[in-house]
Amino acid sequence: MRVRRLSSREYNNVVRDLLGDTTRPAARFIRDAYQNGYDNGSAELAVQSDQVIDYAAAAEALAQSVVARGLGPLIADCDVAQAGNAACLQALLDSLAPRAFRRPLTQGEQQRLRAVFDAELAAGGDFARGIRTVLEVILQSPQFLYREELGPADAPAGPGPVQLTDYEVASELSFLLTGSIPDATLWAAVTAGQFKTVADYRREAARLLGTLAARETVRAFLHQWLATDRTAILSKDSAFYPDFNQALADSMGQELDRFYDHVMWDGSGSLRELFTSNQSFVDDKLARLYGVQVSGGGFQPVTLDPALRKGVLSRAGFLAVHAATDSSGPISRGVFLLQALLCLPPPQPPANVPPALPAGDPGAKNLTTRQRFEQHVSSPACAGCHKQIDGVGFGLEQFDGIGAFRTLDNGQPVDSRGTLIGTGEVDGDYTGAGELADRIAGSRSLADCYLRNAYRFAMGQIEPDGEDLRALSVDFGSDAQLTQVLLTLVADPLFARRSFEAEKP
Repeated sequence: MRVRRLSSREYNNVVRDLLGDTTRPAARFIRDAYQNGYDNGSAELAVQSDQVIDYAAAAEALAQSVVARGLGPLIADCDVAQAGNAACLQALLDSLAPRAFRRPLTQGEQQRLRAVFDAELAAGGDFARGIRTVLEVILQSPQFLYREELGPADAPAGPGPVQLTDYEVASELSFLLTGSIPDATLWAAVTAGQFKTVADYRREAARLLGTLAARETVRAFLHQWLATDRTAILSKDSAFYPDFNQALADSMGQELDRFYDHVMWDGSGSLRELFTSNQSFVDDKLARLYGVQVSGGGFQPVTLDPALRKGVLSRAGFLAVHAATDSSGPISRGVFLLQALLCLPPPQPPANVPPALPAGDPGAKNLTTRQRFEQHVSSPACAGCHKQIDGVGFGLEQFDGIGAFRTLDNGQPVDSRGTLIGTGEVDGDYTGAGELADRIAGSRSLADCYLRNAYRFAMGQIEPDGEDLRALSVDFGSDAQLTQVLLTLVADPLFARRSFEAEKP
């Protein structure tokens, strides 16, 4: 049982859908912590002191803007001159406020908001000013900023599971699939008592997956799973990558947006296609980096060389974010691939390990990146762990720190031989990103790791010790649609039930 603070992504989506505001005010908030690997993690999404100020400023700006556009949508088109202040305030409390709280208001909540309105009028404000102040309060209230997963108010306190209310399940479903509050259809279903059974959950989930909002949310999930949302903050050392700039980084992110959408909605939507497809979309900047020809402006669909650019592992944005500022960064690439794609977190490094020789060091002048790191990990204290890590990372050495293909590194031939160790199922040698993609794309290891990450995204937390996720993987493999796991999760009892946490000593 818990409450989950809205992430910045969710906040922007909610004020868009609730108020029609598209200014994305959360872009100015403190960056969210990804405790569970995703921006909706319930454990670390607290409200810090500076964020209180951010929420207050955003609430004031949003309230001022929406009231200036007209009171009609806020008060369900109530005619103040005819119905009076009290009736039109009640219209807001019966329409917009419940959508903001994702449930009907309690009598106490309604009374407090009426008191805010009355105090504003007593201070000399008019009806519009009163509504504006009430809206400011709503947008700063815990009921708006936090998603409730508490069950009914009269739920017995005890160790057994608690069934969430219909409104809470509807909210959870909507935020999972669209990153926002329930849309009009789902809201109408829950208020009419037509959202109570697993069949109802499945029906609405299938419908929501057909919306544009679901495309955005699935795309956000893939970006966060693969850490490719970091293209927006990507930086490189100009001494090593003079052609890199923010415009190129933006193109990398936009290519991945289109690639994810193409795989998920135009293709099979499978893990295999995500990791092996050579279809993509490039503009003139990426065309130069990939060595392909395009005509016309903007992004164009292209077929990349499958021997070089197979799947997401070979896309420039993926390679660039999993690299160092001055090199290809094989260690960081290896660690990420093991941890995020195969769920094999590497051992912690021993204390006081000296750094590798910097790429700009005179001693590295005639060494490839691979040779520099092989020297660094030659000691017995490092070799054991790095045999597993580097065996993966070195397999991507055919691509530099911005994802450009290369055959030479510092004038020396590039060695892209890699090996997988410790996975059991897909252990063995390979050469290059294409062979790595083929090796893992059809594996149970990748499918199970994706399942684990889908759970973390959906539930906003790392799976508890002993949580059995095997039931969610029935009939799910590398050729199944990635969204199938989300639909299976929605129908599982764990989606709509919570339990009391034991008090910590």
